[in-house]
Amino acid sequence: MSRLTGLRTVAVALIACSVAPRLFAHSAHDIFLDASGPAAAAASDPFHWLVTVWNGGLGDPAYGIVLTAQLPSGVTVAGESTGPFNCQESKSTVTCSAESIPAADTVLDFTLVASRAQVTNLVADVQSLGTVDTNPDNNHVSTRVLVFDKSVCSATIVPLAPLANSARYSPVTFSWSPLPFPARYEVFAAEGGSVARSVGTSSATSLTADLSRSDVNWSVEGTSDVCPPIRSSSVRFSSLGGFPWITLNETDGGFTTPWGVAVETSGGVVVSDRGASTIRRIAGGNVTTIAGAATSEGFVDGPAATARFRNPGGIAVARNGSIVIADTGNNAVRVLDGNNVRTLASGFAAPGGVAMDGDGVVYVGDTGNNVIRRIAADGSSTVVAGISGTAGFHDGPASAASFDHPEGLAIDASGAIYVADSGNRAVRKIAGGTVTTVAGGGASSPFAKPVAIAIDDNGNLFVTDVEGHRVVRVTISGEVSTAAGTAGMPGFADGASSEALLDGPAGIAITKDGRVVIADSGNHAVRIGSLYRSPRHRAAGH
Repeated sequence: MSRLTGLRTVAVALIACSVAPRLFAHSAHDIFLDASGPAAAAASDPFHWLVTVWNGGLGDPAYGIVLTAQLPSGVTVAGESTGPFNCQESKSTVTCSAESIPAADTVLDFTLVASRAQVTNLVADVQSLGTVDTNPDNNHVSTRVLVFDKSVCSATIVPLAPLANSARYSPVTFSWSPLPFPARYEVFAAEGGSVARSVGTSSATSLTADLSRSDVNWSVEGTSDVCPPIRSSSVRFSSLGGFPWITLNETDGGFTTPWGVAVETSGGVVVSDRGASTIRRIAGGNVTTIAGAATSEGFVDGPAATARFRNPGGIAVARNGSIVIADTGNNAVRVLDGNNVRTLASGFAAPGGVAMDGDGVVYVGDTGNNVIRRIAADGSSTVVAGISGTAGFHDGPASAASFDHPEGLAIDASGAIYVADSGNRAVRKIAGGTVTTVAGGGASSPFAKPVAIAIDDNGNLFVTDVEGHRVVRVTISGEVSTAAGTAGMPGFADGASSEALLDGPAGIAITKDGRVVIADSGNHAVRIGSLYRSPRHRAAGH
């Protein structure tokens, strides 16, 4: 047997070559091939690749068995143990032949060395020229070996949050330091002494997941095509479980019919009180009126204290802190800048919702006209989708599509506009000049009357169903489920999402820490709780 050195290949292929047949060469056998090697090996370190040939001849030897190994570039044979096989090298090919092998397993043990990091696919083939092989499908196998650079793969992952001995409400956002090469990360959590389970994967360096109330040990593992899996150390913290639904104000806290909600950068919650025709703020546990006067309707611009609204609906907060208001009863869109109210645009028909894109452009759900409009800097508006004055339910080009009393809007990071199409009991999407239906519509719709939408970082939608008395989650894959409340059951109860009851939920928005604020119109209250996994808010539409 020759010693094999300097051979070059990334795959090892074992194939047949000619040997002289014997008198009994054509007896029937099943020649079965298998191969195994390490999942990963360090460059310059020898590793074993085992090729097993099994002769199913029921006690009879098999004759004329030949294997050929073609070694990949950068891979050499440092040694071999091949039993009855005799192996010879010819250029980059190693040919191993055996006159006969017994009716048992025969193992060829190749010791290989890779000179550099690479993904190595070792492929084996075998044929018998002297024995009839009854099942040739068994004659080909493949083994994948990741050859890695030890200096690169000494990198570590450091858990950043939650820190040891901290306490967090669920959903919990995990974060960690990145590896110095592209990787996929998986977070593992052992809750209450149980076996660690995967709570999610991410290509980024953070992940949000729901956890039960318990002590948690968590770690993160990074996998790649460069190194074997790299696991961080374990960190122990306390999960306080899901943040309970609570009421920001008591039912006698002064709201008549809270409708639109939006969250300010300061953390304050701005509320349009449709029944009182005022704009109010909840901050530090206190509710104050910041524009308009209770029960005094009108259409007056100027100082906030003397400005007047008529049944305001959806609201949104601009990056500069200005508050944009769908002044439904005045058929206008108004702006509260500091202590001054001005009219941004008018000529709508009972506008129900407003939203802003990443550039600060204002879009309006022109409810009575059944269209979605965009407001220009000079106050003029143009139709983005729908046919003015025509109610219908048609997808397609935006100019030909139709809506039925569209209300709340939300805009995702790509600029797609989501519409609570209340009359059609559907959620619609406007993107690339085309309108599509995302969920609902028709008699079997899960919605009774959707009026507002918020979007999480993962693209999941949260829709308030004002007549269904619940919040509905629509995932990016189109799955629909109840996030809070009970369909068709109005009520007032704080507690976990499965226990909380709502009565006519209208506006919806998301805080910086991942909680969800709802204008619970029938309960004259503003509620806050936890609905979903993603911690940050892209857009609130009502």
